[in-house]
Amino acid sequence: MAARNPGPFLHQTPIGFPSYSAAVARDWKARKAFQHNEVNGRVYKAIYENMGIRGSMPLMKYVGRNRIRMRGMTEGYPRGNFRWTHLNKHGFSQIYREGWLIKYGLDPDRFH
Repeated sequence: MAARNPGPFLHQTPIGFPSYSAAVARDWKARKAFQHNEVNGRVYKAIYENMGIRGSMPLMKYVGRNRIRMRGMTEGYPRGNFRWTHLNKHGFSQIYREGWLIKYGLDPDRFH
């Protein structure tokens, strides 16, 4: 059987660089939109209610808290992410291998 060309391969994104994953980019945009417009949305809603207009605001469907998905910031893994670091088990194992946790008190030779 002849060898086949597998095509281009995207390597894993280094930590701190933007991801190739569209899901991660979409999550980042949703966070930015929520950060900049959430207060504006509450102000809009209060003004509309004072004017007597009730109901949902179609504009807020683009910036709501429910649009934010917790995805890992390096590879877009959607499960088991920590809010503080935006890393999951894959990201933590990578920073462990690179030695970033030692200056924060990790002793690799210590066992519990």
